[in-house]
Amino acid sequence: MIDNTGKDFENPYAHVVKWINRHEGTGSANGLAKMILSLWSEDAAFSLRECISSFDDTRLAWAEKMIRHFFRFRFDRFLEDAAKKVALICPHLVEKGLAGSHAKCNWERSKTTMEQN
Repeated sequence: MIDNTGKDFENPYAHVVKWINRHEGTGSANGLAKMILSLWSEDAAFSLRECISSFDDTRLAWAEKMIRHFFRFRFDRFLEDAAKKVALICPHLVEKGLAGSHAKCNWERSKTTMEQN
């Protein structure tokens, strides 16, 4: 990916996905996976606090780099590729994120119904 000055940007997600794959199931790996999934889809989103709660300084720096990239480019091919890989590595987190999203929708729907009655 090249910016308006011609500078080539590196993929901030690639090494993180490799790290998640090597450390699958740890708190930090789950947090990084949740962050990538959250940037990728609002339907599988987790809170920032939940994502970073177990990060050391290195993982926080990785998270910051991914977030900065996302702010600049939003959804790009780097994020799409990373999210697809994370979904294969951690399918339970996709399910958990979707369950949370459905629960929020159901709560909002029930609140609206109660207000209308």
